[in-house]
Amino acid sequence: MESPTTVTETITTTSGTRTLENQELTRPTTEVIEIGGCEGPVDEMSFAQMKKSIAGKTFEDSKFTLAKQIAQSNCLWAEQVKEIMMLFDFEDTKLEFAKLAYDSTVDQGSYYIVNDAFEFELTIDELNEYLEMR
Repeated sequence: MESPTTVTETITTTSGTRTLENQELTRPTTEVIEIGGCEGPVDEMSFAQMKKSIAGKTFEDSKFTLAKQIAQSNCLWAEQVKEIMMLFDFEDTKLEFAKLAYDSTVDQGSYYIVNDAFEFELTIDELNEYLEMR
């Protein structure tokens, strides 16, 4: 197992930009992760383009269809799943995407992060029930 790498990373999210300097990254930097048939999560540049494409759609159904295609053909970090969820207007769509994207999530142990995208506690409970039943 490799030791953690110390780097400076700038992350742009829907809530703003944050810079992490000289922080130990908890996600692997060089290790190839195989999950669901893909080799590692989407890089930040590609992910930014994916989010731009989703956000460019006018209708919720179109956004969901594109997000679904992305999740089914790429591995994502839990934070990336949350960022995609934030592009949806409706709680039901966010929940449906969270359920669908779980299998494509590299850091499933951090999936609690997606709860921040929900407005209602009841939706969080519904997602938890779904994940427990799997």
